[in-house]
Amino acid sequence: MNRLLQSLRTSRIVRKLAIRVLTIEAIGFVTILVLSFFFLWPLLNRQAAEAAADICVQMESRIELSINSIQTSSQFIISSRELKAALKDYYDAPSLKTYDLVRLTLSELQTSHMGIRGLILEGPDSTLFDSTIGLFDQDYDLLKQDWHQLARTNDYGSGFSILYEPNESATPSFAFSKSYLIGTDRYVLTLYYNASDMLNSIDALASNTFSAYALVDHTGLAFHTRGVTKPTVEEKWWGAVTSHRGMSISRNGGYFVISVPSSRWHLIAYADYFSLNRAFIRYFIITIVLFAMLCLLIFMLIIPMMHRAIKPLGQLSETMNSVKAGKLDTAVSILKTGDEIESLSDVFNDMLLRLKEHIDERIEHEQREQKMKFNLLASQVDPHFICNTMNIINYLARNDRSLDIIEINTALMILMQDRLRVDSIRVFDSVAQEVKAVKAYLIIQGYRYENNARIDFEIDDEALDMQIPKNIIQPLVENAMFHGLIDGETGEIRGNITVRIQTGNDGLIIKVQDDGKGIDTGRLKQIISGDTDPEEERGRHIGLRNIRERLNYLYDYNDCMEIESSGGTTVVLKIPHQ
Repeated sequence: MNRLLQSLRTSRIVRKLAIRVLTIEAIGFVTILVLSFFFLWPLLNRQAAEAAADICVQMESRIELSINSIQTSSQFIISSRELKAALKDYYDAPSLKTYDLVRLTLSELQTSHMGIRGLILEGPDSTLFDSTIGLFDQDYDLLKQDWHQLARTNDYGSGFSILYEPNESATPSFAFSKSYLIGTDRYVLTLYYNASDMLNSIDALASNTFSAYALVDHTGLAFHTRGVTKPTVEEKWWGAVTSHRGMSISRNGGYFVISVPSSRWHLIAYADYFSLNRAFIRYFIITIVLFAMLCLLIFMLIIPMMHRAIKPLGQLSETMNSVKAGKLDTAVSILKTGDEIESLSDVFNDMLLRLKEHIDERIEHEQREQKMKFNLLASQVDPHFICNTMNIINYLARNDRSLDIIEINTALMILMQDRLRVDSIRVFDSVAQEVKAVKAYLIIQGYRYENNARIDFEIDDEALDMQIPKNIIQPLVENAMFHGLIDGETGEIRGNITVRIQTGNDGLIIKVQDDGKGIDTGRLKQIISGDTDPEEERGRHIGLRNIRERLNYLYDYNDCMEIESSGGTTVVLKIPHQ
């Protein structure tokens, strides 16, 4: 129970599922009740009525058993040799002594038969012989009733009285009379039967099924009742005998009528709704209670099972909340469930891994972008270049070379204006503007060094207005001059540099080629692979490594730069259409 309550407290899904399970069970329970009421209950009513009819038959059988017993006793007594001998003695020599002998013989025969409390034998001359014990005045009065007169006026005729109480202290009894021939003489034997055992047995049978019953004679007179008054029987129940032979079921209860042929009695039993269905109501209630307990048991078993099945979802939810709080190093660790929860956890772990990779890539991307911006900013303001240029201008001024001053100053202004156009880190510019900045740079460098290099520009006209990343041509020309053409001992720059810009189907091809000393194989491999030390490029302005990184960042394309070094160095940049 504690585990069940804990499951309901800790899991919202379990609570929702518990409500749904209870709802389904409630619907099922109500459905069972409705179906039982419309289908099972009528069947139970019918079975209850059939069971009550069987009880009624058993009651009738018990009465018949008593009647058969008294009839058998009557035949045995009238056939007794002792009785016949006593009667012969009396009629051969009538006297008080022979008369008392007949009475004594009747008393002995009475005691030998259980249930017989008295005997009266009427002789052919209407002489009455009675047993010496067990008779009351009312017993003699019965001999005047029609049923007895009918028996005595017909050969082998018989009849039964109704149940009666000889006096206030006596038990209910009934009498049986039958006409017999002994020789040529006709005798009428009347037996008085103690009906207490018979009534107790039928009362016991009726008590668990019927709310009332009555024994009725052929005229409709109720002579024995239980649970109902005689006037009610006479007015209403006799109609059940005449109108409904057998069984009559109504909404309030049922009548059960059965005849006792040998006695011309009728047994009428009535069972109200509760009495009729008492046993089945108990079974029905027990069934409903068991079904309710089964529903409760299923609920108590299924909730912990659902909690165990859904528990991984709780772990996944906690992990998601941790990720939401910024803990990206969290991962779901769930046992193999073999269902959608396992798939969901795998997808979440994969998504989290991809998210972390994306964030790492984004951070790296931002770092490269910031580095590129820094390099661009650094290229805007190069103090050494400006100082050297100003020294050249001072030198020219001291030598009165005003035209040269104007030329170098104009070139510096062009170069500075180009650098100042990188406000807000403007990344792209036209090919024409970049070439103009390169030419201004070459003018200044021509004054700084003994420059005997020849610079050729071969540019397609349609390429002049196309956009390219800023400041990628000048570093290539600078590298060609100071790493390919310069003489390390004299500082003289001598050789040829060709800047070729062509348009193609995929974009621009920028090629800077020199006929200098080239690059050694080891250094070339480092440059091509990008495995150069950034510290080595300090003071070289923006080197090849930086250009490669900028192009890879801008175009997400790793093959933007190609370098060949054989009898000089050729650097080829492939710029996709922007």
